[in-house]
Amino acid sequence: MERCTNCILPANYPGIKFDDKGVCQYCNEHKETEYIGLEALVADIEAFNRGKKDRNKEYDCLLGFSGGRDSTYMLYILSKKLGLNVLVYSVDNGYVTESAYRNIDNAVKNANATLVLEEIPVKKSLKHILNSWMHRPVITMVETFCTPVLAK
Repeated sequence: MERCTNCILPANYPGIKFDDKGVCQYCNEHKETEYIGLEALVADIEAFNRGKKDRNKEYDCLLGFSGGRDSTYMLYILSKKLGLNVLVYSVDNGYVTESAYRNIDNAVKNANATLVLEEIPVKKSLKHILNSWMHRPVITMVETFCTPVLAK
């Protein structure tokens, strides 16, 4: 399968196009931002925690977690690099695969974090997806309607 030579997104990713060097349009359109660094993140978190006298003493922060690369890396930074006690919040909309569950579980265990998993019934999730699509139909959402719902 063809993949982006930069970010490894696959050719079957919705709407993806490659240039003559095999780089996808997402990489080509990406705008660089200034990385402020881990030290600035630590300072911001510490300042926030110092200013909150009525904050929850059990957890240092809450992380919305999909189990993808970005949220997994953020969980690693918060728990391993900063030593914070993280409360992880994730949503199961009925389309989470068994391997995704394993990845989420492994990441949370490795971080010694606590997971709160909210399950949304498939009917409610599908209704929301359909309503969103009816409001603004886009071809890239068609795959959502073709995705089999895995029984648990």
